[in-house]
Amino acid sequence: MNRQVAICLGALGDFLLTLPLLRELRTVAILSRAAYRALLPDWLEDAPFLPIDGALGTRLFTPEAAFPPALAEVVADAEVQIFARSDDLLGHNLRRHGARRLVWHDPRPTAPPHVVARYFANAKIPLPPDWLTTPVMPSDEPGDALWIHAGSGSPAKSLPLPLLVQHAKEWQQETGQPVVVSFGEADLALRAPLRTVFSEAGIGYEEVVCPTLGELRAQLANRARRFLGADTGVAHLAAALGKDVTVGFRTTDPAIWRPIGHCQTITE
Repeated sequence: MNRQVAICLGALGDFLLTLPLLRELRTVAILSRAAYRALLPDWLEDAPFLPIDGALGTRLFTPEAAFPPALAEVVADAEVQIFARSDDLLGHNLRRHGARRLVWHDPRPTAPPHVVARYFANAKIPLPPDWLTTPVMPSDEPGDALWIHAGSGSPAKSLPLPLLVQHAKEWQQETGQPVVVSFGEADLALRAPLRTVFSEAGIGYEEVVCPTLGELRAQLANRARRFLGADTGVAHLAAALGKDVTVGFRTTDPAIWRPIGHCQTITE
């Protein structure tokens, strides 16, 4: 197989959904957001990783810019998997620096099949057996908590608070085990209303607020036994770690965006 480069320009969930294909490509250099380095599975730990948040990423989209040596060396004579809609300027710059072949992967399909199945079809690689249910970086830690990610950055996408209360209450009644609720920067407005409804229901819980991606990965791996949340990057991370996840889809289609791993979906 040709030497491979993956350019991943999307958000957290988008990056995680590229991993099944990257696992099959084997020899891969990765260009993506610097924060995503903390999410690389063991089988990608030695892969060259170039952050595209700053000057390097700007060069990709600057007309006739010379790539820095590290980037030029990675791109030269490589097959480049680009998880973005086709862009003439980016394509021109990559070919100008010796890229052998460009494979564009639309990260926002609007109809089935699943986005991961599309990635494999575009790359002309057969889907591996059980690809939909095989976590890409399973954790050995069993965990003890129900981990709830409260928001999604979008009220239309987030799960209703009464649903979170119901699952948390059933979990504590059935297992006596802890509940952990995480919030990202986009979800902070939910902290106060969630505290109110959980207090009224007599549910105690721990908060994890705005962790780094490395901290989030470690805490999910160590603490979570089950996960409940909307269709977010955090849900995709929990599934990638091999946790039992329940994901609510309100505005997106699970046939396209279901997390890869042990996943149940609910729709409203």
